[in-house]
Amino acid sequence: MPRSLASSTSSGGTSTPARKPISPSSSEEYSRESTLAGVFFGLALPYRPPRSALGVFFWRRRIWLETTFALSMVEPWEKVLISDVVYASLALLLVAARLYLPRQIVFVSQRTAYYFLGSE
Repeated sequence: MPRSLASSTSSGGTSTPARKPISPSSSEEYSRESTLAGVFFGLALPYRPPRSALGVFFWRRRIWLETTFALSMVEPWEKVLISDVVYASLALLLVAARLYLPRQIVFVSQRTAYYFLGSE
C-alpha cells in the first residue's frame, strides 16, 4: 500500500503529519533569520540579517554580491559552481600574494633606490 504524502510513519508506528514546504513569499520565510554559517554556506539567504555584528557585516556583503551579479536568479547548482570558482580563485590569489609579494616588494624597493640614488 503506498504511503500518503500528507503523513509519514515513525518507528513507533504512529502517524505524524509531514511539514508543508514554506512558500518563498510567506510570512514565515520573511521572518526567518539567518545564521553566520548560513550566510557563508547556505544556498538560500533569508531576508532578515543575523543577530551578530559579524554576521550582519557578511550578510550585507553577500546580499550586495547576489544582487549585483544576479546570483539570486540562477539555479542552486549554478550558484555552487560560481561560488566554487570564486573561492578557488581567491585562495590562489592569497597563496600567490603570500609567496611572491614579499620578494616583489624587496625587488621594487631596490629598483627604486637604484633609480633615485644611482647605485645599488
